[in-house]
Amino acid sequence: MRSVYRVVLSSFSILMFPLALQAYSSGPLPQLTGGFNEQTCVRCHSSFSLNEGRLRGGDLHLAGVPKAFSAGETYLISVI
Repeated sequence: MRSVYRVVLSSFSILMFPLALQAYSSGPLPQLTGGFNEQTCVRCHSSFSLNEGRLRGGDLHLAGVPKAFSAGETYLISVI
């Protein structure tokens, strides 16, 4: 019984190790945040299309988002 437990635990660890290598504890890479002229998380997380949550009842609206970004500027953005 103990050897079966070790085999299962070892197999699980070996299979999960590559996933741990791709994890980012401090958040996504800067170029994958979906900001101005950036890609989104869909590049790696492609199980669902971007913003599919709206079809499942979730909804989020932002007011005050500028059309272009200017470094050093402060923007007042409201979540509705």
